[in-house]
Amino acid sequence: MQHEYFVGVLYSNRYMIDETQVKSFYVALNRLDNQTDAELTNRLLMVFNDSCSHKGGMMSLTHYVEKFEDYVEKLVDFSPSMYLEAKNQLVLLYNRILNSDKSQADLISALNSTRPTNQEIVKEILALVIDRNPSQENTVITILSNLK
Repeated sequence: MQHEYFVGVLYSNRYMIDETQVKSFYVALNRLDNQTDAELTNRLLMVFNDSCSHKGGMMSLTHYVEKFEDYVEKLVDFSPSMYLEAKNQLVLLYNRILNSDKSQADLISALNSTRPTNQEIVKEILALVIDRNPSQENTVITILSNLK
């Protein structure tokens, strides 16, 4: 599958330290041609990192993965794997989820069906969201109150 090649290019250039890496990253993202194959979600989530020199690239990737049907579910599942390299990106991703009623419902569903260890990591991330954006506190409380 050709899209696997482009995901590999994204991963290889995820730090975007120079203009060549930035250009390669954007070309690869554009070449994915809005594919939203569920198999891609996991690999794309692992591209996120906090050491990227070009923050616009991470935001472009955010907009792209938000198109995936299973994005929130996969994000919950992969948050522990992403935490060390992409904690700040996770905070941004979850903050965006909190701004959408549909994504909030998806988050509640995903948290109720995931492992307790994943729930704990996401709760930590949500606490960081509140630290950075106190206006999200009531939304977080509502989400956590819906956990089983």
